[in-house]
Amino acid sequence: MKIDLFTDANFRGYTMEQIARRYLRREREHAFIFRTVEFMSLQGLLDYYSLVIPDRLDVEPLARFFKSIDLLEFIHDNRMVHTINLFEVKSKVFSNRDSLEISQQAYDRYKALQRLGFKSHLVYIELLPYWRFSIDVYDLFSFRALRVRENKLPSHHAGKKTPREGFEPPCPFGQ
Repeated sequence: MKIDLFTDANFRGYTMEQIARRYLRREREHAFIFRTVEFMSLQGLLDYYSLVIPDRLDVEPLARFFKSIDLLEFIHDNRMVHTINLFEVKSKVFSNRDSLEISQQAYDRYKALQRLGFKSHLVYIELLPYWRFSIDVYDLFSFRALRVRENKLPSHHAGKKTPREGFEPPCPFGQ
């Protein structure tokens, strides 16, 4: 089976979230970074790993938006969580230098959660030629190339299977 990460947005999202998770685990030197889609609920994740949330952390809004967050990081002492970080994963092809997009709804959710004390980050993965990529982590709300779009899905999510006309992704083998 041949999968085109350029046109298959769902598989690209899954792949980039896995790369981001592995990268963050290595850089932060702990394993308490999770893809939310792998769990039925926030409570299910907390129960599975025996994590305890103190009363001062209001996780009810986080539980409500649980499935719309790409990655969660729990910083804890002996399973007592003291910080929860949120990560939105975005990727771009190197020669496609447009801004990154986030829906208004997702932006508003991250903003509301940030006001409650959860730190929101952007993991930006840029796909480069020759099977390389760059990966950087930014504060979500200070990343200048982030563009908030209307809540409707962009055309590449609406069944469009070909790249925009005139754009050819770089060949990883360098022709």
